Amino acid sequence: MYAGLGREPHHHPAHVADWLHRHAGALIAHPAGPDAVEEILVAVRQARWATDAPPRDLVYAGPCDMCEADLYARPNAVTVACRWCVDDEGQRLRYDVHDRREWMLRKAEDLTAPAVRVSSLARMLGVKVGDSTVYEWAKKGLILTRGRDERGRMLYRLGDVVEVALNTKQARRKAS
Repeated sequence: MYAGLGREPHHHPAHVADWLHRHAGALIAHPAGPDAVEEILVAVRQARWATDAPPRDLVYAGPCDMCEADLYARPNAVTVACRWCVDDEGQRLRYDVHDRREWMLRKAEDLTAPAVRVSSLARMLGVKVGDSTVYEWAKKGLILTRGRDERGRMLYRLGDVVEVALNTKQARRKAS
């Protein structure tokens, strides 16, 4: 028996959907009904997102504050809207892309990772830097190594890499 509602559905989405449809009334009346509905909504959101993956030309802009769905924006966008959440006026919930990226950087600046991973994370935050550049900066003493991982690879702090990348970009702008 499944939560007092009969046999458990087969683990195929169509069977689960049919089971939920047939037992909606009992689910609503069940003491754990509200929690189950919330879990189902989260699962549906995640399934939709997995099947509607963002185009490759979009950049990650962090999670939605309300539903935690991943937000993706065009590279030069000023704002990004959550695909699922709406504000009090019924409009899609919007965020400032620059503010979201600054928030993510503050949260992740102390993260340490090998050069390939730390350069990938920097690019996700809108800072273009290659892993070979990370190695070069370490050799020049512009960034410090922060130990080694379990595979013996040198680790670098994300905040250090982003700071040097931004300072280098500013210096190039002043020189031109």
